[in-house]
Amino acid sequence: MPITPTPLGVRQVHVWRGDRHVLKGVSLAVAAGELLHVSGPNGAGRARFLRVICGLLRPEEGEVSGAASQSARTPCSFQAEMAYASHEPALKGD
Repeated sequence: MPITPTPLGVRQVHVWRGDRHVLKGVSLAVAAGELLHVSGPNGAGRARFLRVICGLLRPEEGEVSGAASQSARTPCSFQAEMAYASHEPALKGD
């Protein structure tokens, strides 16, 4: 069965890390077949943002539509649509 790419929408996402407001009203749209490159300095919230997009972390405010919103219902098809590439492993050694 062929995979049909799902567009990704992020609207007014807010995420805190403890008492620090890491993501403040982030919005974006990624069309099917497009690539999203996330960069920034250490502590900027990149990993948290990617966790929100992948459905591994829920935002305190805002919404993610597309593949991440389907992740809980159909994890296999969701994982087939997502790719995560990082300069370091996504899991800590311990």
